[in-house]
Amino acid sequence: MSANLWADFSELPFREQLLKTALRLTRNREDAEDLVQETYLKAFRHWGRFQPGTNLKAWLFKIMKNTFINLYRRQKAVPPQADFAELEETMEGQILSE
Repeated sequence: MSANLWADFSELPFREQLLKTALRLTRNREDAEDLVQETYLKAFRHWGRFQPGTNLKAWLFKIMKNTFINLYRRQKAVPPQADFAELEETMEGQILSE
C-alpha cells in the first residue's frame, strides 16, 4: 500500500461495518451517520498518528467508540431545557384554580 492509504480507496474503508456498529450505539440512523462521519473526519485529521502496519479497522473503531462516549458525556452534561411559555401557562392555571 502507498503512504497515502486514503488515496487507495474509492470508498471509505470499513464504512458499512462502522455504520452497523454506530446504529447499534445510537439507535438512530441520522445520529449513526453523523457518528461515522465524525469518525472519518477525526481519522483524516489525525492520520499522522496512525502507525502503518497496524490494524486500520481497529483504529477506526476505537476513534468511533471514543467519539460516541464523548458525545454521550456532552449530552448528559447539558441540563434539560424548559419551555418557559408552557411553564408559565401551567403556573397561571395553578394560581387561577386556587
